Amino acid sequence: MPTNNQALVFGKLRAGLQIFNPQVARPGTLGFLLSKGGDTFIIGAKHVLTGTRPGLGDPIRQPAGTSDIAIVRRVSATLDCAAAVLNPDQKFVLELLHIGVPGPALTPALGMRVIKVGSTTGVTEGVIDRINDNEVTVKPLRDAPLEYQLTEHGDSGSVWLERDSHSPVAMHFSAQSGGASVSFAIPWPVVLTELDLL
Repeated sequence: MPTNNQALVFGKLRAGLQIFNPQVARPGTLGFLLSKGGDTFIIGAKHVLTGTRPGLGDPIRQPAGTSDIAIVRRVSATLDCAAAVLNPDQKFVLELLHIGVPGPALTPALGMRVIKVGSTTGVTEGVIDRINDNEVTVKPLRDAPLEYQLTEHGDSGSVWLERDSHSPVAMHFSAQSGGASVSFAIPWPVVLTELDLL
């Protein structure tokens, strides 16, 4: 399935699809869907969901859609993560496109093999190379070709999963520009704590 299909409107919303805030107009990836306290939350990158603005109450859409799918409700003051509550009539499944149902959350570990589904590059695989407080660095596998694109613009918000269990371990928010493809991500437990979604 070509990755541009991820910008289309599916019958049921799922992680890995493209989303944007019409007031920011910077597409990104719906990283994860999580239900808590009677609400279902979209979790993604703050710069996608709110830009540099406070953003609370902003609508979130799919680029090919004409109606709002969620409203921004939680925004980190210090990290690049935010959450929006799905509209009550929005159909969804708690899974990731091309991957399926996620496993239970894990703490990232050095050397861990991980995969993610981004709305630009689709499913890619890498390895956790460094962990420093609130930042995880993911690099391509050692034998990956030099041209391998781990992430690209539009992948912000995608969630790195442990390769075999599909357990979320970190959320991609930025990539190294120029040179080898590198992903910078926030540890998943930190994202949930920041957004009060543990």
